[in-house]
Amino acid sequence: LKGIPKEDEKARELLSGKELFEEKGKTVCEKCSDNPMESWICLTCFQRHCGRYHLGHAQEHSSASKEAHHVALSLGDLSSWCYQCENYIDSAV
Repeated sequence: LKGIPKEDEKARELLSGKELFEEKGKTVCEKCSDNPMESWICLTCFQRHCGRYHLGHAQEHSSASKEAHHVALSLGDLSSWCYQCENYIDSAV
């Protein structure tokens, strides 16, 4: 995975799908324990939360974090969302 330091093994495993899709229950929201249609993962701390159209815990996580936890990855379609700017992040690739 280009752009991810080799030392950040957790991020490399996460984005390769190894941890997310091979282990049952990994897409469950860490706050409400629901398994919504679309889960989001914080790209700062890798916590999984339900989206704004379920119970909104991903957005709540971003707002409540003392550090900048503004960017999340959708496990439904692999899009990236910035909660600070309230917009999708488009890739130039």
